[in-house]
Amino acid sequence: MKTNFHVHNELCRHAFGTIDDYVKKALEVGYKQIGFSDHGPLPNPPFVRMDLDEFYYIYIKDIERAKIKYGQYIKIYAGVEIEYVYGQDDYYKNLHSYLDYMILGCHYSSGKEGYNSKSSYHIKTLEDLNEYEKLISDALDTGLFKILAHPDLCMFGYEDYSKDCETVFRKIIESCIRNNVFIEFNINGYRRGKRHFNYGDDYKYPNSKFWEIASQYKDLKVIIGTDAHDTNCLMDEAVEIGESYLDKLGIKPFESIF
Repeated sequence: MKTNFHVHNELCRHAFGTIDDYVKKALEVGYKQIGFSDHGPLPNPPFVRMDLDEFYYIYIKDIERAKIKYGQYIKIYAGVEIEYVYGQDDYYKNLHSYLDYMILGCHYSSGKEGYNSKSSYHIKTLEDLNEYEKLISDALDTGLFKILAHPDLCMFGYEDYSKDCETVFRKIIESCIRNNVFIEFNINGYRRGKRHFNYGDDYKYPNSKFWEIASQYKDLKVIIGTDAHDTNCLMDEAVEIGESYLDKLGIKPFESIF
């Protein structure tokens, strides 16, 4: 693995390290490309992340400085991981004008216009699951996003796997294919451990049921994301586990989104 496009930094309030720290680590482990995708600012956020001033005057400027400083050694891209909220497309387009790409990270999936308040970590009902899928599909249909992060995050709290889950999974996968969006195999879930499902113990994400279905779609574009919140996460045991698992499924991930 010589690239990664899902990297946070200290501006997100729950990660450690500066842009400079991550680039130095990326060079140390032999990366050829790195994309920064900290949690993007929202007009009415349900959580504390960087604000708009920090986005313009710290985040973007730090990435630009890193491009100048390290550009001869590694390709650096500017991105964000961000929620999709209905009714805010012009706002996203403005952010996108400063970026190389945007990642859809659906951590909140209420689908209410102007504000998402329902956590995707606590999806419990089929209604919640369908709402999660609809918000993702509607977001990808806008053409704003290059990557869908942790598509199986909905299994973090969902109790019982069923045929309904498979239906939702297929809709999400097919939405990525329809919109030419990379789907992320997010290895950060390995660092969170397993829990018990009705079919046995499994990771909440990357969830084996999701990825067994995904492996059936040969035109699906898969990218590994380390979801790094610490510089050591750019290359650790979780990366090796993820690469080995995808190989067993016959999934060959893309090295780059560009």
